[in-house]
Amino acid sequence: MKWSTSHEKVRAVALNPTNVSDWFNKLGTVISHFNIKTENIYNMDETGIMFQQTGKIKVIVPCGVKNPKVVTEAH
Repeated sequence: MKWSTSHEKVRAVALNPTNVSDWFNKLGTVISHFNIKTENIYNMDETGIMFQQTGKIKVIVPCGVKNPKVVTEAH
């Protein structure tokens, strides 16, 4: 059993290999076009606004799952 965190359904659906690959391809194009140096690239977490919070709940997950998410509907 693990504690879950909430994850909007829209974000969960958008997080797929095709979208992630496309995003990194576009990022690579921008980095090359503007000749951005690696020391000028920073990590940032843009979490958005959660209109509905489910809070943390205990969930049963397979062994090895570290951060289970509960998918919620965004309104």
